[in-house]
Amino acid sequence: MNLNKCTAVQNKKRIAIKKVPSIFKHLFPVLLVLLMIGCEKEEATISIPTISSLTITEITHNTALSGGTITTDGGSTINSKGVCWSKTTPPSISDFKTANGSGSSDFSSNLSDLSPATTYYLSAYAINSEGIAYGQVLTFKTSEAPIYTPELDTKAMLEITDTTAKSGGDILSDGGSEIIVVGVCWSTEDNPSIADDKTTNTTKSGSFSSNISGLLPDTTYYLSAYASNSEGTSYGDVVTFTTNKTIVAPTVTTTAISNITFDTALSGGEIVDDGGSEIIAKGICWSLTANPTVDDAKTISEVTTTSFISTLSPLSENTTYYVSAYATNSKGTSYGETLTFSTSKTIVIPTVTTTAISNITFDTALSGGEIVDNGGSEIIAKGICWSLTANPTVDDSKTTNEVASENFVSTLSPLSTNTTYYVRAYAQNSKGIAYGASLSFTTSNAIYNGDVYIHNQAQMDQFSSLNITTIQGDLVIEPSIPTTLQMNNGWHSLQEVEGSIIISKTKGLGSLSALKNLKSVGGYLIVSFNPGLTSIGLTSLSSIGDYLSIVYNSDLVNLHGLETLSSTNQIPNINITDNSSLINFCGIKPILENYTGVLIIDRNSYNPTKTDILGDACQKP
Repeated sequence: MNLNKCTAVQNKKRIAIKKVPSIFKHLFPVLLVLLMIGCEKEEATISIPTISSLTITEITHNTALSGGTITTDGGSTINSKGVCWSKTTPPSISDFKTANGSGSSDFSSNLSDLSPATTYYLSAYAINSEGIAYGQVLTFKTSEAPIYTPELDTKAMLEITDTTAKSGGDILSDGGSEIIVVGVCWSTEDNPSIADDKTTNTTKSGSFSSNISGLLPDTTYYLSAYASNSEGTSYGDVVTFTTNKTIVAPTVTTTAISNITFDTALSGGEIVDDGGSEIIAKGICWSLTANPTVDDAKTISEVTTTSFISTLSPLSENTTYYVSAYATNSKGTSYGETLTFSTSKTIVIPTVTTTAISNITFDTALSGGEIVDNGGSEIIAKGICWSLTANPTVDDSKTTNEVASENFVSTLSPLSTNTTYYVRAYAQNSKGIAYGASLSFTTSNAIYNGDVYIHNQAQMDQFSSLNITTIQGDLVIEPSIPTTLQMNNGWHSLQEVEGSIIISKTKGLGSLSALKNLKSVGGYLIVSFNPGLTSIGLTSLSSIGDYLSIVYNSDLVNLHGLETLSSTNQIPNINITDNSSLINFCGIKPILENYTGVLIIDRNSYNPTKTDILGDACQKP
């Protein structure tokens, strides 16, 4: 502490005190203490740290271990610490170094990426706000690098023939010693070595390739890449390969000629044996004389498959040709047997007849046709066309049949009930479209024989378009999950369902009024799980053969549309439950007159008794 400075300040304070009121005299001791503390802080100093380098241990050819001990931090926090080293002395943090964090604790440092058999100089370091401090400089020498046999991989086999092949290797490491020789060795026994057949390459590093010769045809070999240095010889992984058979010309057959027109025909071939060598060309050749060759007209097909088909074009009409398949490999070209054919005359449109109409129902019928003559050209389209007027064309409704056969049968669908249609067969070739005779028929009344299952809107619309009046089976409208469905006016034609009706899991049907003309249900009627349904709307329904169940319709408010049902229809059971919004039961009041069946009304918004409904309480107050 600078006592002279502090005393001078105190004297000045004393002089000042004489000039102030006595109350401030009591503050003087406090001010004096604060002044002395301030004088002490002005005396504090900061210096660089003091650090010692730890002994170097665990020295290898490329690593070592050292560290440091911080004796004092110099009055400031240690921001960074570690060891630094170089091949010259003294080392500094501008050379190689480790970073061992901050703080004053002792630390260890791992030195890596050192050069073998090399002398290094090392010093610990520590840094605070005042600067960098270094420990004593130590010296050490790395050991000699160890030597191993080389490391390498064997390359995949390439360009295998009947007597030659190609392989090689990738040198991954020379093992610390110069590569003397590399190559591949092979044998008909597993684990080949340089005592077996081998190649010799002079590559010292990286990748090398070796051409292998003197092999036997159709023989399995084991091969491995090898590399030798002063420590010894190493081998890559063993790969196996089989040489090709001795190469001969291919064996090929000619496919029967088909699709003959006035200027084209179809043939092809099959490679029975490639002769032990890759097929490099194949196709069909033809001429006006026997035994055509590839010097005549020919096709060139893809070589990747054994079978192939080719179109012979252009040809002259009404002309005889000779055809042969061919295939070429490295040995030469072979030919299949020679076939002959004659092209047709000039193309005209086909000749087709219309088959008598049969199997007529309310929405379908059966007809067909027969191709009497293709007109000298391949048939590219055929079928039946129909309309409400005579002489229909392919611009009207039509079917499209397979073109492979001459005779064909088609189903005309969908048709309207009780309607007269005109029908004729058609056939098309490259020249144009021909039609058979125009026939007519009338569909039957709108009776559907069978059960109707509707799961989506498309099925709903399709069935409604038929204008069916009677279903001789069940009607089930039930998607697999609740689905938005709409019923259009096409359902107005339905008057009778001889089986049962289930309407379930629909959304968006405000009522069932699209079925307003439905009079009779032979079985039961179930309306369930239909959110959005607020009213029934079956205003013409007078007869149900089995029970009535209206359950789990969360938005159903009233039962309007059931007023035409009466107890004379002898409905055995009525179940109206779990309709959380249902408050109006007046629609079933006529049913309950003289009703003796089982009536279950429960868990609705309003649950009146039979007496309530027949009285004045059919609607929730």
